[in-house]
Amino acid sequence: MKIILKNFLTLQNISNLAKEIRVFFKIGSIILINGPMGVGKTTLLREVLKEYKVSSPSFLHALTYGEFLHIDAYTLTKEQFLLLNIEEELESKCIIIEWGNLVENIVKNFLATKIKLNIDYHNEKREIVLMIDEGR
Repeated sequence: MKIILKNFLTLQNISNLAKEIRVFFKIGSIILINGPMGVGKTTLLREVLKEYKVSSPSFLHALTYGEFLHIDAYTLTKEQFLLLNIEEELESKCIIIEWGNLVENIVKNFLATKIKLNIDYHNEKREIVLMIDEGR
């Protein structure tokens, strides 16, 4: 994976970071968003997909916004995740997976550009790192 962006996430720069990140959200890509509970995964995604009314799919497991399929893998079993037919959806969607680290071993062999978006606490700040693997 190649690091594309590394910065601290603040209320002052979230809009600019979201614009930088948005260019990687393309049909046929899998975006794996990782970070601890409450770090701002959904908040950042709301800013990235500003034209949609993004909400957390925690209880529904998956929501669709235009060409984006937003999945929360936190409570999904492997069997439930596989039932979402991600490989088929990649033909017409950009797949966004919160808690992507939980399904990374499943999607690693899918023919798609994989993008990791990690948000974590670093010295009481929120650090964001975006990495890309175009190896398919």
